[in-house]
Amino acid sequence: MKIITLLWTLMLFGVAHASMIKLDGQFKMVPGRLRDAVAFGYFDEAINKTGWNYLSIRSNDEYSNADQSYAAGFLEGALTAKQIYIQIKIHYPDPAPPQKVQHFFDANAKWEEEEKKSGKNLDYWEQRTNLDIQVEGIYDGYMAIAKGAMRNVTKYQVIVATYEYDVWDLSIVLPDEGNVCYNEPRFRNRCHGGERVDHCSALIKILPNNEDVLFSHVTWAGAQTMYRIYKAYDLRLHLRDGSLIPGHKVAMSSYPGRFTSGDDFYITSARLAIQETTIAIWDESLNKNIKPQSVLQWARSALAYRLATSAQEWVEWYSLYNSGLYNNQWMVFDYNKFTPFEPLRDGAFFIFEQIPGGGHGGDMTAWLREKTYWASYNIPYFKDIYNKCGYPAKVIEWEAKAMSWEMAARAQIFRRDHRKVTDLASMARLMRYNDFQHDPISSCNCTPPYTSQYSISSRSDLHKKDGVYPFPALAFRDHMGTDVKIASMKMLDDHLGAAIICGPTYDQQPVFEWKTSQLGPLAHEDYPARYDFPFYIARMDVDGEMDFDYTPFYHLK
Repeated sequence: MKIITLLWTLMLFGVAHASMIKLDGQFKMVPGRLRDAVAFGYFDEAINKTGWNYLSIRSNDEYSNADQSYAAGFLEGALTAKQIYIQIKIHYPDPAPPQKVQHFFDANAKWEEEEKKSGKNLDYWEQRTNLDIQVEGIYDGYMAIAKGAMRNVTKYQVIVATYEYDVWDLSIVLPDEGNVCYNEPRFRNRCHGGERVDHCSALIKILPNNEDVLFSHVTWAGAQTMYRIYKAYDLRLHLRDGSLIPGHKVAMSSYPGRFTSGDDFYITSARLAIQETTIAIWDESLNKNIKPQSVLQWARSALAYRLATSAQEWVEWYSLYNSGLYNNQWMVFDYNKFTPFEPLRDGAFFIFEQIPGGGHGGDMTAWLREKTYWASYNIPYFKDIYNKCGYPAKVIEWEAKAMSWEMAARAQIFRRDHRKVTDLASMARLMRYNDFQHDPISSCNCTPPYTSQYSISSRSDLHKKDGVYPFPALAFRDHMGTDVKIASMKMLDDHLGAAIICGPTYDQQPVFEWKTSQLGPLAHEDYPARYDFPFYIARMDVDGEMDFDYTPFYHLK
């Protein structure tokens, strides 16, 4: 009890260090940083200063994979217990998933146990087991810290953040579930007709003279998702041959209670940068291919970033045991195949588009070399995926600006403006761009005659509540670009550094403030009151902690 009380006291000042030790076969968490511990963690509660909280976890490779995984999860659950609880209150009020979803999970767990005994892909299945151990650690760490009302939660509520996107899709596709969207606020926008699209924007850009390659992502989501943690892990897990997993170090934009990104945006010690934008499955006949004899999406993404040594390997690992849940266009850039001031080497850039029952991937390096950019905006590139998902019919039902890969509004803006990107600041400017009241590309057959959805970083919270729009995705709603993350070779090689910002764009639009927002009374306990933060550089220091440069490199008010 003294240890827990001391940890709470340290966290009152916004920064906490804790270590997990193992004595006589028993785990014990102690304050401070012990280098011979199974793992140690660092948490900086800086959200009201920078827009982000920061978490870093480092484990000790002298211990088993299972011990490292559990200790890492425990530390995360303990150090971020307050944030997990706030997230539960806002996003996860249901104590359990819908029964049909639970039945799917039960069948999936049974199938996985059988596969683990098959003798195939042994490294894969051992690392898959480590993920579950880490999730268990998060729950145990949370409960070790939780006091009072914080204890009145279920295990599901504590750990659902890890696999919420799998729950999203299962809650929709399982046909005999009465209330398919159920009561999870984070899921509601995904379940109402036209609001199932436009989750992110992404851009990969070769700088002039091949000086560097910038890799960037904007998350589109609701305002209550802006309770962020930027995370760095150095989990020194081993493969069966004794070597470290290639992605033992990873930095990511994330949320409380999960060790996957969710946006998604990752940079790894294998010198890979990984991101995605979501694609919609408009042809619901594809959903018959979703079966529990698969690996859930959250686990496949974590396994791929841990095991891959190249962009091609990432696609190969990720495409194994496809669940058909949370379908995305994934982009992976391999900085090992890039030398500054020289052309990209083949194999540097792969994409993979997943659908239920299959997927299509390929080496897009030649495209990137020729065009100098790749843009992603929630629409499949490969024709077979585009057609199977039902996009051609949606172009007719809605319009090309919303559903055509070539003519989508964001495709047009990226095609027009990517040439303006010459350095980090100009990349930041483009990824924050939204001048929807004045940019002709943002026009629509609407009243008023424009929509922020037709730009790079949405601000649907600024639309007229009484506006008239041809389909719901263009209208007023709780939906906006909530951040930007940018990687480059220069930053990646400086301890997995990235440029990050949290909050909706304010470059051409007003700063988002809870008290003045049209969105009305939304719970936002412990959130910043005003999101006028600049970009900062976040990196993992040599000791595994988060080193944060508080000198903004770009800040336009």
